Amino acid sequence: MTGKIDHNHPLFLSPSDVPGAVQIGIQLTGIENYTLWSRAMELTLLTKIKLGFVDGSIKREGYTVDAEKKQWDRCNAMVLSWLMGNVSKELVSGILFCSNAALV
Repeated sequence: MTGKIDHNHPLFLSPSDVPGAVQIGIQLTGIENYTLWSRAMELTLLTKIKLGFVDGSIKREGYTVDAEKKQWDRCNAMVLSWLMGNVSKELVSGILFCSNAALV
């Protein structure tokens, strides 16, 4: 990966993309509110060009350069932090030890 990453690229992280930055206003508590939470999270990740980290369409294996793999790791970790910030405390442990946002 050379130079800057285009802001429309899925591996781009803006200065405002920090852990805790994504708050969708709905905390996942279980199956009873999953559909509503899932749709709100999907829309949010879509606007940040990060939905592919959750649906599995942006795979680490798709990048061959070490710098790109490291950037994928950073983006994946950021998405995991956003997911953890929008679920109940009881569900956080199910996300905390996932190595890939697509496994959540």
